[in-house]
Amino acid sequence: MSRETDARAMLLDGHCCPNPPVTTWLPFPYHWIPGSLRMRLANWLAKPNVQAVRADGSRRPTAYADNSADHLVASCYQATADLPVWSWPGGKRCALALSHDTDTAGQERGIDLLRRVAADCAMRSCFSFVGDCLDSYRGKADELLSGGCTIALHDMKHDNRIAFLAEDQIVERLRPAAPSMRALAIRGFRSPSWYTSRALWSALQMAGFDYDMSALDSWPLFDRTRNYGVASFFPYLVGDLAILPTTIPFEHLRTFGYRLEDALPFWRPKFDFIARSGGLILFNAHPDRWFSGNPTGAKALAACLDYILKNLDPACMTPDQVAEHTRQQRDGGAMIRLSGDPAVLAPRHRPDFLSTAPSRAERNPCRVTPKEFLSASIDANRPVYR
Repeated sequence: MSRETDARAMLLDGHCCPNPPVTTWLPFPYHWIPGSLRMRLANWLAKPNVQAVRADGSRRPTAYADNSADHLVASCYQATADLPVWSWPGGKRCALALSHDTDTAGQERGIDLLRRVAADCAMRSCFSFVGDCLDSYRGKADELLSGGCTIALHDMKHDNRIAFLAEDQIVERLRPAAPSMRALAIRGFRSPSWYTSRALWSALQMAGFDYDMSALDSWPLFDRTRNYGVASFFPYLVGDLAILPTTIPFEHLRTFGYRLEDALPFWRPKFDFIARSGGLILFNAHPDRWFSGNPTGAKALAACLDYILKNLDPACMTPDQVAEHTRQQRDGGAMIRLSGDPAVLAPRHRPDFLSTAPSRAERNPCRVTPKEFLSASIDANRPVYR
């Protein structure tokens, strides 16, 4: 296949899990299981994959940061002096955005905690709510909007099924959300557990959404032999839907056996790599109390944001603003269409702009023990964009 075909395949289908997870077959909503128990179950289910990757150093993925699709696009469409290239507001080299998926009802304290973390950094977050819980959060959602935050939809039910439905079924499933979308200015969507599909992205456009945050750039645990991810640090367009890759799934470090207190040394190599590549550092940190909606999680998130703001000089944006900026870049000629249907438009870059492959410190944390990975992250001598 050509490089363009490879890039298109990554951006369209790279993060599409081929099989529904076991949670879709449970006879009851899996959120009925207490959150702390679900975290232990997730660690237990991930453990065989982590052990398999660790036992065989040749297993993919080699790193937890993947921008190979960006490199493929750049190699196919080399920018010249007379062609516009992707840029961030204010001439910043990279961008930073915060999103928080609220999976269950009753998490107001965690929402307030993470909102204060963002406010202390002069930032505003996007909070995603499950449709079935929106009525219980309506007052909180109005309060968030009045404070400059934005609201997104986290599906109608957090059952991990939506990406595996047919397009018309997805549209019908989302139909009850229409009044809330109008009342709360909801433009964005994130699928539970980051499951995606072409049918989902097509249905989201039909349902009136402007952007989706369901894809990751890199995720090694769906399959032991490959990396599932869109392999991009940049937003792009599928049809008219802006795809914003979630590059920092904040609590994933716990799946790999790390603590939230390890968040900064765990994620720092990836922060630096995304900044060197000029991409989007998009966080997803959950306000649920068993994730980041507690003092330990909030402190860890604050430490990461402090590092990024002091060292990487990002353009601070909300996901809504990132989606709007993506369309402005398209209209200004800084995006190119990859051949095929549906239309996929990706940012145009100078080939020398994107950072090279990850260094040793940016390797896949599944491949070594937490002690080894954190030691390499702290001691590595790497250039940092300032």
